[in-house]
Amino acid sequence: MLQSALPLELCGMIIDNLHDGQRTLSVCALVCRDWVSFSRSRQFHTLVLSVVPRQRDKKLLLISDPSSTIPPYVRHLVMRQVGGRVLRLHLAQALWIDEALPCIRVDDLIALDFLELSGVDLAKLSPEVTRRLHCLCQRPRIVSLRNFGERSVVALLRLLAMCRSMEIFHASGMHEDISQLTVAVPDSESFTIPPRLHTIELGGMMYSSMGALLHCKDITHAVHTVRFTGIGYQDAPYVAALLERFGPTVEQVTLNLSNMLFREQHAEVIFCNAGGLLGSTGVRVINLSGNPAYLLSILKQVRSPLIERVSFHTTVPSSVDSFDANALDALFSRVPFASAQFQVLVADEDVQPLIDAREKVFAMFKNLREQGRLEFERAGGHPMDPATPPIEDLPWAAPFPSLVLAP
Repeated sequence: MLQSALPLELCGMIIDNLHDGQRTLSVCALVCRDWVSFSRSRQFHTLVLSVVPRQRDKKLLLISDPSSTIPPYVRHLVMRQVGGRVLRLHLAQALWIDEALPCIRVDDLIALDFLELSGVDLAKLSPEVTRRLHCLCQRPRIVSLRNFGERSVVALLRLLAMCRSMEIFHASGMHEDISQLTVAVPDSESFTIPPRLHTIELGGMMYSSMGALLHCKDITHAVHTVRFTGIGYQDAPYVAALLERFGPTVEQVTLNLSNMLFREQHAEVIFCNAGGLLGSTGVRVINLSGNPAYLLSILKQVRSPLIERVSFHTTVPSSVDSFDANALDALFSRVPFASAQFQVLVADEDVQPLIDAREKVFAMFKNLREQGRLEFERAGGHPMDPATPPIEDLPWAAPFPSLVLAP
């Protein structure tokens, strides 16, 4: 094979600016066979099939047309049945995925690593399309579901069982009916989770889905990282039950108990009453976001002797006054927190409130600071220089980074 003296990046730029004609590509391939493959892998790493037909149809042809050479290069496939501002507009329309999935060359998507489905109501798919979707789910390492239907929990369990190579699972945005506190799962079916699954990330208001996961067999064998976001009072007991079920295998727990829709119903209290972190006897890292007044109650339930770090996030700098400083200082002086780091993350548009909060935290926990075990940072890793301009969206950013959005 001929080797080019030009960097592959430059070769890719040349290919990208040429017409994608068979003759042109053939000539380029004679000069350097690496050009075409490198350009393809860079151009089509991520393929988004959106809800808008004119944006979707041409891209769909890339992975459905028999003559297309693109399928082997797609690593991240996004399929949006509905979403964003057009969600309600398209809810009543026919499922384009019902027509598209049977045409997709599933067997040729050999590099598919990340599958993202948005607005796909799993319960409404036809049997044929469901089988095709199950085939599509067998290869990806990461599977993400958004807005997949209020009554799709059984279909979700069946889908999970088919994700044989999945290591990371994310689901969010379902917004279940508050009155639907339970889910009917057929006793006749036996549900399992993929043997390689080690990371689970679930959004808030998904208590039926959380309850459904409790029906899975062997759910504890490999899961070591869990992240629950936007936990409301309905979710809290199910989160506690899942953590109890995961048991000692979980090493990192992220809990965002900051669902502002239901602050009158304190999820922290319900979470603790349901068992909280009692069953997480192997946890090493705890990331919490919520009301500082309840931090002590949550941490007092921890029995793991392996604790390395506790991170607490808040969007209200003045709320650090709610820390039970003496009790927390005593807690971090004895087992199991005797050698653990305590990190305080605060999000605010302006820097000065953060500087004031930092001084308060340093004064509260002098012993931890002297031992080098206390950290105070601006959320997102942003600088705390007073000259830093305001960051308007910072208080609304995710308290802790997503586990799946950067594969």
